[in-house]
Amino acid sequence: MRNSVLFMMSLSGSAVFILYILIYPIAKRFFTVKWRYNILKLALLFFLFPFPCFKYKIKEYITAIPLLKFPSDLSTKRYYFSNLIIHLGNDIYVSHNIKKRIVYLIFAGCVTAVILCIQLYQYFKLRRFLNRLSADNNVETPEYILGYIDNLKAALNLHTKMSLAFSPYIEIPSVIGLARPVIYMPESYLDRFSPESIRIIIMHEIIHVKHRDLLIKFLALFAIALNWFNPLCYFLFYEICNISEIYCDETVIHNKEKDFISGYGNLLINISEEEGSIMKNRFVSGMINNGGIVLKKRILEMKTKRKRTLKKMSVFVGILICTVGTSTVFAYDNAPRMEILGEGSLEEIQLNASEWSDFNPEGTLEELEEAPFDTFFTDENGNIFEINDDISNEKAYCTHKYVSGTQSDHMIIGKKCRIDVYNAKRCSLCGNVILKEHLHATTYNICPH
Repeated sequence: MRNSVLFMMSLSGSAVFILYILIYPIAKRFFTVKWRYNILKLALLFFLFPFPCFKYKIKEYITAIPLLKFPSDLSTKRYYFSNLIIHLGNDIYVSHNIKKRIVYLIFAGCVTAVILCIQLYQYFKLRRFLNRLSADNNVETPEYILGYIDNLKAALNLHTKMSLAFSPYIEIPSVIGLARPVIYMPESYLDRFSPESIRIIIMHEIIHVKHRDLLIKFLALFAIALNWFNPLCYFLFYEICNISEIYCDETVIHNKEKDFISGYGNLLINISEEEGSIMKNRFVSGMINNGGIVLKKRILEMKTKRKRTLKKMSVFVGILICTVGTSTVFAYDNAPRMEILGEGSLEEIQLNASEWSDFNPEGTLEELEEAPFDTFFTDENGNIFEINDDISNEKAYCTHKYVSGTQSDHMIIGKKCRIDVYNAKRCSLCGNVILKEHLHATTYNICPH
């Protein structure tokens, strides 16, 4: 599974989200809502962006920092031939494990495509419905409300073009659209609420546009389509919807008096009494679209007063969470590519049949390709012995009890490495090695040893 980019992306996002859940009681008390929202966005980023593909690039940048040193890969790291893609002349050989992974990726891609198609169909169906409402809408927006929009956009330094529409078919206020968002309001609100209440409702929806909450929700839906097998991704989407509303509430009541906060809470309760089946949709950002439990949570958040915000601690915890998410990236191992020098077919290369069991149907065993030392001897039982070229191991008085095997010479060439393998025999008493013929040479495009 460490060879799967999608699995490692899902693991990274899950690690960040699990840490978020674990520290939530502390974060709720001492950290800002914006901080929590940003951590959820970080988890979403790990779910979506293929950081494992840039493992070596990230490692290169980090090791450039003088105080940070990454240990080199362990010399005893083992790579199975079953996870190799081999280039032999003009031919390419793919192991059975790689083939299985390709089949899984095709299956996962098909499921993702189906989920995306369903989501796109539902979204465009909703847009067509709302467009018909706008076309049939005969309700004129009062001038003072249009003035609210212009004043609020100027106060929030927002330059996005948006429009507002009242309709008798809309039950709760909501905003939809990324490029040119539209705020939909129930026609009954013109008589039901005061101009000040309508201004607050519009402010709430404009803040959603300011925070780009709809874009975040769309990305979270794409993450679900991509990581459909991971239940944590669904919980992440649910939490993003909740925290985006809480963050929006916090922005609305920022630096406001108690009377304003109390009135805003009552306004949310009054709006929640409506049954908004149409606009309670994952493709919109509505003032009330997450149910009564979340509404209660939002009101309690508004009443919560943090005596102090631990800014330094929040920065430290944020860096720690980011580090944990990034560390999972370095667990990724892409399938090594092996180039065998020379021409011919795989069967013509003088290797043990068992080494190529995944390529040769007649093979039954699977051996390891490894380079624990620059020069080493491997006997027939798989035991490995280091060979020091500077010191002769041969002893004149030794009776020499030789064991057959192979000698491997590991040589680094830039980022690549080459392993030459010779047929050899080694004395089990004094360690003297006698080379026979050269068997083969393998080159890795990126040294994995």
